Amino acid sequence: MANISEENVSKLITLGDDKIDMIAATSVLQIRASEIRQSQINWQSYLQSQMITQRDHDFIVNLDQRGQKDLPDKNPDICADVFLNLLTHISKDNTIQYVLVLIDDILSEDKSRVKIFRNAKHGNVWQPFLNLLNRQDEFVQHMTARIIAKLACWYPQLMEKSDLHFYLSWLKDQLKTNAERVSAELEHAEQVMLEHEKQNFSDKPTKHHKDKGGDKVDNGQEKYSKLHTSFDVLKSHEDLPPGLHKNNDYIQSVARCLQMMLRTDEYRFAFLSVDGISTLLSILASRVNFQVRIVIEYSNNPRVIKHRRLLELKPPHPLQGTGLLSV
Repeated sequence: MANISEENVSKLITLGDDKIDMIAATSVLQIRASEIRQSQINWQSYLQSQMITQRDHDFIVNLDQRGQKDLPDKNPDICADVFLNLLTHISKDNTIQYVLVLIDDILSEDKSRVKIFRNAKHGNVWQPFLNLLNRQDEFVQHMTARIIAKLACWYPQLMEKSDLHFYLSWLKDQLKTNAERVSAELEHAEQVMLEHEKQNFSDKPTKHHKDKGGDKVDNGQEKYSKLHTSFDVLKSHEDLPPGLHKNNDYIQSVARCLQMMLRTDEYRFAFLSVDGISTLLSILASRVNFQVRIVIEYSNNPRVIKHRRLLELKPPHPLQGTGLLSV
């Protein structure tokens, strides 16, 4: 099979945000977001319990339930204040999920709307979002990460250093966890195959038996059939180390966030400072095939390559370990 062409790699690198968002529409994050959009939040109950103010209630009801979609543009200061108040004062997961989907929709409809939040007079605009990265709910974590990436990349002013390092470290840890899981699963699969070979394949002569038609049939077919059964039985990965058997359904979303961030040189070098290179190398070594664009955009940047050489790290081929070199 022919190697992947430079032309195809170039096309992969230059995919625009609109094309990537079309691909992302089939991701777990977007599927779940579509379901959450169908929810009905009782904002009146939050007002009655004094968890939100009358102003916040009126704004969110007009935007969410009365179809006044231009409110963010007409009242940007109030918009940012209301949403940041909601994220700060409401603790119920399903409501936080809904608020995050609303924010993401507002930004996706018009990239320039990031200034609504970046110019907010609410103090540190990043803190309410960064706090949500520590929530237990996975959708909350990853939708928050998506929003942070947009706020950081679609506005001229860079993200503050301490907040940036916290965010990039979170992304790195998510990727590292997934790489460890894949490595553990591959090792587990190899152990299953080795055990199967010990039990079913030996140096003894292969035995044959006659089927009903009188033809000889190789018992190897039965042995391979048993192997399939072995994998089926072990799908739960109960023998894997604790925490590694869980499938990270949102890994594509994490990769998309990092891909956005690595387009900016300052963010690239910040990722370098949180030991991001070794994480990417370990992912390549573990044969994880998601979002090769991250490694392509990161590894082929001349300034980053220079720093990697200073660290005595030889840049790998951007497609090494992905399985695409033989496509």
